[in-house]
Amino acid sequence: MKSWRGVWNVKPMKHLQLIVALALLGCLLPMPYGYYMVVRVVAMILFGIMSFGYFHRQNTNWYIACAVMAFLFQPFLPIPLGRAVWMVVDVVGAGILGYHYYVKMAK
Repeated sequence: MKSWRGVWNVKPMKHLQLIVALALLGCLLPMPYGYYMVVRVVAMILFGIMSFGYFHRQNTNWYIACAVMAFLFQPFLPIPLGRAVWMVVDVVGAGILGYHYYVKMAK
């Protein structure tokens, strides 16, 4: 049975981070509401998986950062932040995913 660490060794999972980062940057453009909802769900799942991994590696700073991002993107109780603040959140989320992708690809 594979451990949870084996999930990050799969290249498509690494590339998913880059795809979601680009999708978050796409949220800066005027898109249909459905696009934002799909990106929110996918980002929440991805940040949740990353938070779980960092929790088990006892990396507290990244665990908290990813957990906060997962909470912000969760679609069940939407947080009304306003368009300008969501743009900043999208850029920060894309930055976290881009950094994580770059670090994982460098290894």
